[in-house]
Amino acid sequence: MGTKPILNNKKPVIHYGSQMRFLAVIEEPPVIERILGQIGEWCPSPPPRAPPAEQEWPKGCQIPLSYHRVPDIA
Repeated sequence: MGTKPILNNKKPVIHYGSQMRFLAVIEEPPVIERILGQIGEWCPSPPPRAPPAEQEWPKGCQIPLSYHRVPDIA
């Protein structure tokens, strides 16, 4: 189902031969943030940023557009 158990303080899990069952499904973002924050697993994504400003060529800068004939090699 794409879920993984949350381990408390990274302690190893002891298996007793039974299946793991869902006890609850938590969907509210503030509750999820609080739970994950208490066990050190909350990593909020950084706020979105604007695209970089378009930069202009420095004054006096020019791209050379000259053509030099290259002899055929083949």
